Amino acid sequence: QKYSPQMEVSYDFLICLSIETAQPDPEDETHRFFYFTKEQDLPLSAFKEEDFPEIIEMDWCAYDLSSQMVTAEQNCFVKPKNMQWITPQLTAKTGVTRVDLENADSLLNVVNKFNQFAFEYILKNQSFCLVVFGDWILMRQLPFEAQLKDIRLAPHFHKFFNILKAFTEFMPGNDHVKTLPEILSCLKLKERRQNLRCLSEYQTIVRIINRLVKDGFKFGIPNDAMFLRHIVRIPVSGEDRIRSREHSPELSWKNNESSFIRLSNLPKEVTYNEIKQFLYEMRIERNGIAFSYGLDGRFLGEAIVALSSPNDSEE
Repeated sequence: QKYSPQMEVSYDFLICLSIETAQPDPEDETHRFFYFTKEQDLPLSAFKEEDFPEIIEMDWCAYDLSSQMVTAEQNCFVKPKNMQWITPQLTAKTGVTRVDLENADSLLNVVNKFNQFAFEYILKNQSFCLVVFGDWILMRQLPFEAQLKDIRLAPHFHKFFNILKAFTEFMPGNDHVKTLPEILSCLKLKERRQNLRCLSEYQTIVRIINRLVKDGFKFGIPNDAMFLRHIVRIPVSGEDRIRSREHSPELSWKNNESSFIRLSNLPKEVTYNEIKQFLYEMRIERNGIAFSYGLDGRFLGEAIVALSSPNDSEE
């Protein structure tokens, strides 16, 4: 199958971003290489809030698409709330030590450093887009943790290229590839390891970008994280009001016979049970009510309801 370039969007720079996280069980890295597809999803409800991984390192670099070179880079450690998670086992896996984190910046300060880097270094009549590995960083980890720590993310965090998706689009038949080392192997590039795994990761992303660009790949239309997170399912418990997109699991209605209705002009205090009572004559799918949120995270006063039968929607 021949590669067909997407509609071309002209970017001057790509910013390769990588993060490292700490979690209670350093052996549990379900999230790390997770790649979202239509067939496979991992809802946030799979994690308890207190057990959700915390960012402990955030590295990035600017890749100039015209010169095909890295022109600037930055490495930042992030001090987590749960320092007890920084164990010898985690240090062995990531290279990050307690000493690295004791005087590290908060996540808010590191995000602000990134913004300053983007605006001062690049945004001088030049455009850029983020590149990450997988969807987890910008679809789940950073937005959810930022929400917990009351950090507002700038718009540039909402559009990104997934280097794994770019690779599989450019080289069809490699859908089995799921990790960066496997991509390197397919491209016949040797793995170069650094003491810090996060540093190795973004440097590897750069090498893959460099190879793809030299071979003719065009970075066209990026993923839109805000669009993909726009509608979410609210918690099952009747009186729980949704606080944010990231606090809720993803839509997962599987019944092909479902039909949908949209409710508008809803008060911001509306609850799951109130909507259920309003539609008491209709059969609603289990967890079948979703609230809509705008780009600023505010409730839009709308909800989508999944009904068990098309006949119900006609009522």
